[in-house]
Amino acid sequence: MPFDTLDEEIDVLDGHVNDTSTGHEHAMTQAIVRCETMRAQFGELRVVNDGYSVVFYDDNNGEMVLEVDGMVANAGVLLLNEVKHTPSLADAYMQQGRACTLAAILSNPSAFSSEPADCLPELVRNGITDVRPVLSGYNFAPSVEEACVKAGVLVMKTNGSDFIAVPLELVIRGI
Repeated sequence: MPFDTLDEEIDVLDGHVNDTSTGHEHAMTQAIVRCETMRAQFGELRVVNDGYSVVFYDDNNGEMVLEVDGMVANAGVLLLNEVKHTPSLADAYMQQGRACTLAAILSNPSAFSSEPADCLPELVRNGITDVRPVLSGYNFAPSVEEACVKAGVLVMKTNGSDFIAVPLELVIRGI
């Protein structure tokens, strides 16, 4: 009997971690749409799947190919958002590869599916093939921001009161 209570408490803790992670992913993806820097660079933006995560599957073997934390689109560009509390150098470099994977999925959509099922058809219907990687987080080390620039990954972080995109040219100059 004591283990039943312990199992319930562990389930509550696990659920809290999942809910918190999903909340961070959703908030950061929604912030991209409101960010003046992102709108200045990409124009009018809208969230895909209400800013929640999407999973892509290979229809040939049913295996998961890619899970994305969030996506934001305009008429021709898809911003692929990966959210980490404290982004690392590995996260910066991996995000570029994830964007290439999603671009490959969009170039051959008949071989793939998504969960929710309507996300991939929506992207294809809108003719989106240009995928840009975004790394979002709270605690960006300067070295991680620099790695993002080198890898062509956009940075979305908090300034303490709001979420802001770091213009790539400012990171390059070290401002």
